[in-house]
Amino acid sequence: MPSRFTAERIDAAIETLTRLRDRQIALARASSGELERIPGEYRPSALNLLHYLAMRQHDLRPLQRELSSLGLSSLGRTEAHGLAGVDAVLAALHMLAGRAMSRPEEFELPVDFATGPRALERHTEGLLGPAPPGRTVRIMVTMPAEAASSYGFVRDLLLAGMNVMRINSAHDDLPAWTRMVEHLRRAVAETGRACRVLFDLQGPKLRTGDIAPGPAVVRWSPHRGVRGEVLRPIRVRLVPEGHTAPPDHDVLLPFEGDWPPDLAAGDEILVMD
Repeated sequence: MPSRFTAERIDAAIETLTRLRDRQIALARASSGELERIPGEYRPSALNLLHYLAMRQHDLRPLQRELSSLGLSSLGRTEAHGLAGVDAVLAALHMLAGRAMSRPEEFELPVDFATGPRALERHTEGLLGPAPPGRTVRIMVTMPAEAASSYGFVRDLLLAGMNVMRINSAHDDLPAWTRMVEHLRRAVAETGRACRVLFDLQGPKLRTGDIAPGPAVVRWSPHRGVRGEVLRPIRVRLVPEGHTAPPDHDVLLPFEGDWPPDLAAGDEILVMD
């Protein structure tokens, strides 16, 4: 029989996880209208996404540390089976507490530890193409304007490992997008490598109109070499307003009001804009 302290910890974890499971189910039920419009093949995955989003609406780190200290899963890898992961840990906690576990009415898992990862793999391949040899991630590259005029540029990207060509419709135009895709299709045919096209549609844009001229932000940076190493620090001279100084500094910073007394080398000066 666990000690009183451990029993209290287990009971607290059960209570927290039960609330989390209830929120997962509630979010899915509240989204039933949207779920009805999703094709049946993808509905279990859509349900799983809702369950996972319900989890990530809260800071789970205290709960995860507590579950880890009890030797249980910390729910860190539940993307493919959000509700099943929570339910499995709840079942283990009830076994530790020696209590029977009850589930909500009509409780049903849309995916489990086997079907969830298989669906994730199948849908990932359908969307992004087959997994490249030697790695599981896909490389998506956003096309610059050069991709419309240079077949070699697109072919080299494909040979370097590009798996998804992303076209941003906020830039260029229809003839340019068409040439980008034509270059890719030609490169795919010549190299035998697979590559998908993601066409990113632009949404509404908020326009403010012309911005009236005004004071610009001043930025100072040290003088650097081609490798980014500092060759010489920037030299700033504080001067009274209206004062001119010999050109032995990079920047003159006018100072309003009375000059601050007792400035010495090594003092720190804070500038508030």
